[in-house]
Amino acid sequence: MDGLTTNGVLIYHPDDQKEEDKSWKELSVCGDVYGLRATRSHAEKGSYCPAGDNILRDGTLIDLCGATLLWRSANSIKNRPKSEDIGKA
Repeated sequence: MDGLTTNGVLIYHPDDQKEEDKSWKELSVCGDVYGLRATRSHAEKGSYCPAGDNILRDGTLIDLCGATLLWRSANSIKNRPKSEDIGKA
């Protein structure tokens, strides 16, 4: 059994190579990937995207009912500039 949440869990992979893949996608409860619905709470699913993936990569945007989060990988966080590095030239 699978389904979509009321207001959707959306992801966007800015590093997708194909232009047609560069759009927000909705994830089902079980992790399947769909195109966007007509509205956030519409009862009908968007089109199924079998080639889409739900893997979080560095820079992936996650929209949880209007709150947008930026996913950062552990390596990205480890290598980010520290506050003491800012301002040094």
